[in-house]
Amino acid sequence: MKYLFSMKLTNDLAADNSRQSLFYETAVPINFTFGSQTFTHAKGSVLTVQTVTIPITGDPSLYPFDKWFSYVQVFASFIPAGQTKSQVLPVVLELSGAPNGFSTSFEFFDVHSTELDAYADINITRSKTTKALAILIAVAMWALSLCSVALAITLWAYEKKVEPPFIVFTAALLFALPGLRNAMPAAPAMGVLVDQIVLVWGMALLSISLVVYYLRFIASVLPAKPYQAVTPSAA
Repeated sequence: MKYLFSMKLTNDLAADNSRQSLFYETAVPINFTFGSQTFTHAKGSVLTVQTVTIPITGDPSLYPFDKWFSYVQVFASFIPAGQTKSQVLPVVLELSGAPNGFSTSFEFFDVHSTELDAYADINITRSKTTKALAILIAVAMWALSLCSVALAITLWAYEKKVEPPFIVFTAALLFALPGLRNAMPAAPAMGVLVDQIVLVWGMALLSISLVVYYLRFIASVLPAKPYQAVTPSAA
């Protein structure tokens, strides 16, 4: 996950910025570590907005109820004026925002009692809108598949004639199911749990319905056996 971050310095660490009025300028050398990346700022550097990528862990197979986790550590040091040895710089961490289609929650805590480092756990889940749309599409896929099965059973049980539109509609629906599945917001690649619960079973039911339609249609177009009159034999 990519972060955009900026630094705000206290008055004794910030210098007058004559080049960029919107950003701080360092009065002393500062090293800033965000996650696994370290940014070195010499004296007089302009602290522009930076980007950093932090890995996240989770299981996408549980879509749309998958959960993701990330961990952020921030550490800073500086060299006071007139000295050559660096010192730890206390840090206050502020995090906000969420990726599109996700909800995030932040938990801040201190590992060291000196509060010189800043740590945060980030919990990421799908937003309520994403979950609702994914569930709605899954229910629609199941409903369409079951309606097709009910029609096939009815035609078979009552020996009704199968019209070509029945076959065309069911075949079109069979090939439309993967498209409906991919219409789920921010859906991962094929193979997740929703595919096993909805897509595989839906395509299987539609395929069975098509077989029933074809058998009934073939039976209806076969020529009837010619009628043979039976002449009773004389006693």
